Amino acid sequence: MLTAGDRKSRKSMGVHYTPENLANFLAKRLLVNASSDFVDGATPLKVLDPACGDGALLSAFAKQIPDQPVTIVGYETDLNAVKAAKANLSSFENCQVLIQHNDFLDCTLNRPRAEFDIVITNPPYVRTQVLGKQQAQNLATQFGLKGRIDLYQAFLCAISKMLRDNGWIGALTSNRFLYTQAGKSTRALLYQHYRIAELYDLGDTRLFEAAVLPAIFIARKSQSSANDVGAVEAETNQDLPKFVRIEQANCDSKSGQAAGFFEAIENAPEGVETSFEHQQTVYQIESGRLKHDETGQVWRLEHTTSRHWLNQVALHQQSTIGDIAEVKVGIKTTADSVFIRKDWQDLQAELRPENELLRPLVTHHVGRRWKGLPVTTQVLYPYRNQSTRAPVQLDDYPRSKDYLNQYEQRLSGRKYLIEAGREWFEIWVPHRATDWSSEKIVWPDISEEPRFFLDFSGSVVNGDCYWIKLKEGQSVDWLYLILGVANSRVALQFYDYRFHNKLYGRRRRFMTQYVKQFPLPDIESSISQQIIQTVKQIVISKSDDERNRLEPRIEELVHQAFGVGDVASDSTESTRCP
Repeated sequence: MLTAGDRKSRKSMGVHYTPENLANFLAKRLLVNASSDFVDGATPLKVLDPACGDGALLSAFAKQIPDQPVTIVGYETDLNAVKAAKANLSSFENCQVLIQHNDFLDCTLNRPRAEFDIVITNPPYVRTQVLGKQQAQNLATQFGLKGRIDLYQAFLCAISKMLRDNGWIGALTSNRFLYTQAGKSTRALLYQHYRIAELYDLGDTRLFEAAVLPAIFIARKSQSSANDVGAVEAETNQDLPKFVRIEQANCDSKSGQAAGFFEAIENAPEGVETSFEHQQTVYQIESGRLKHDETGQVWRLEHTTSRHWLNQVALHQQSTIGDIAEVKVGIKTTADSVFIRKDWQDLQAELRPENELLRPLVTHHVGRRWKGLPVTTQVLYPYRNQSTRAPVQLDDYPRSKDYLNQYEQRLSGRKYLIEAGREWFEIWVPHRATDWSSEKIVWPDISEEPRFFLDFSGSVVNGDCYWIKLKEGQSVDWLYLILGVANSRVALQFYDYRFHNKLYGRRRRFMTQYVKQFPLPDIESSISQQIIQTVKQIVISKSDDERNRLEPRIEELVHQAFGVGDVASDSTESTRCP
C-alpha cells in the first residue's frame, strides 16, 4: 500500500504507474503494428522504457513475446521502483533485464545513441509551474521545445534520439498535445520524425489515477514520414492513421450492450459513433482517421461525415471571429484573495480602497447565454484609465496604499512580476484600462455548452473567462452576429469536429486559439441581417419565455447561413446511448 507521503511524492514528480489492463492494451497494439518489422520469433530485440516505474509496461510487452530473445532496458529514479521492476521482470527467461537507477534525460544528453528497436513508455507528466522556471528553460533549450513545457515532451524528444530508424514507439501520454497551442512542438516532432499508425484519445475515462486525460499513440520512426503523410490526399482516407476517441457518455441510464473496454475500442466501426456499457458506466466511441499536417494545427479525428460538414461550412464562410475581433483572456492577478472580493464595503473605512480603483468584475459564475447575471464581485484595479498600461501612483490613493501594504510581503514574493520590471502591487495580466469600456462579448473558459454574452457595463473580465473586442472600424453589428453564431449548435459542432478539447464531464475549453477560428457568414447577407436583428431582440428581452421563443429561430438562421441543414438534423449533443 502506498502511504499518503508516497502518493504526494509521486504526484509531484508526475509519476502515475500504468494499470495492468492498460499496459496490456498498449503492448498488444504496439506489437500488432511492429510485428512485420521485428517480431519474428528469432531476431533479438532491444526494448526501452525510459521511466519504467515498477516495470508494468515492460512486463506486459515481455508476456506477449515469450519465445523471442529480448534485451529490456529501463530507467527509473525511484530506487524502490527499481527493485520492484527487477522483481517483476525476473521470471521472463528469454529476457536480459537491465534496470538502471538513473535519470533517462541526463543519460540521453550525455550519450544520444540510436540503439533501441522498440520503446514502450508512460513518461511522467510535470507542468512548467511544478518543474520551476529554470528547469523548464533548461529542458526547452536542451530539447528545442517552445511554449509551456511539460516533462513528457522532453521525454519524447529524448526518445527520438534513442530509437533506431524504422523502430516503433508505443506511448501513453497526456492528450493535451493533440489539442492545445502548448502541444505544437510535440505535434511537430511526431509529424517530422514518425509515421503515426494508431492514436487513441482516452479522454475522461479515468483509467488510472493521474489527473491528466490520457492518450495512446503507436508510431514508426521514419525521417520521411512527413512527406509520406503529406502526399496522402484526403480522399484516400484508409491510408491515414487510425484515430479512436472515447469518453464517458452523457447518459442518465446505465443501459446498452455490455462489452469489454479495450475490445470495444479495438472493434469500433469507423465513421459511426457508438456506445457501450462497461462496469456500470456508459462510454461513447468515435472512430475515424487522423487529420494532421506540417502546419502545427491541432490534430483532429476525421471521417466522411465530419469532412463533408466542415467543407459545407467553409463554402459559406466569409471570415472568422479572429478576422473581425481580438480574442483575449481576462485578467490574472496571481493573488486573487488580495485583489478580488465581494466584501469591500465591509472593510474598515481607512482600509477600503477608493471607488475609482474598484471595478466590477465578470467571472464565470455570471456567465449565461446572451445576457450575463448581475455582477457582485469587484477587483482592485491599480491602473490609470488610459490606453497604455500604467500603474497608478499609490500615494494618490492613500486608502488603497494602506490596504495593499498589508500584503506587500506576499505580493513582492511574486518574483516573476518583479523580474519583469513591474511594480510590486500590480496585477500580472491587467490589459489596458480603456479596453474594458468598449462593448464586448464575454464567456467562461470552461463550459459544456457555449455561454457567450454581451457586456456593455465596462466591467473588467476575470481570468476564468475570455472576451472579444471588435477591431478598429468594425460595426457593432458584428458583435450581434458573432453572438448568434457562437451560441449556436453550429459553433458547437465546429468545435467538436475541429478541436474537441474536452475535460472531465464533457466540459469544453473555449480558448482564444479555438474561438478566433469560429466561422462567420457574410454580414451583408439577408440571413446574417436576420440573425443580427433576432439576437438584438433576445438581448433586450426581459423574460425567459421570449428568449426561449427566439433561440430556435437563431439556430435555424445560423444553420441556413452555413448550409448545414436544419436544427433537427444536427445531432451534436445526442448522447447516442442505446
